[in-house]
Amino acid sequence: MPSDTILGFKPLMVLSANTSGNESEDEGSELRKLKIFNEGRKVILMGEGKVEIYDPTGRLIMRLAVEGYEEIDLKPGVYMFRINGKVRKEVIR
Repeated sequence: MPSDTILGFKPLMVLSANTSGNESEDEGSELRKLKIFNEGRKVILMGEGKVEIYDPTGRLIMRLAVEGYEEIDLKPGVYMFRINGKVRKEVIR
């Protein structure tokens, strides 16, 4: 199975940021990647980064720092994921 898949699912998002949090790569910095997978109500986060999850009204639901592997359960709905400063809207079914 390719390294970009888990349980046969491709990631919803693959976001990168260097250790300073900027999108451009600084000399000598190492890029961090955070992959987010969705399997039903379960959201799987793999990699390293800061994640904030918001509901459709903009209310912060969860904030966490991922270092490795995290699983979270969300109720079905629309959520905004802010990861390393980038925002992405996703539907959880």
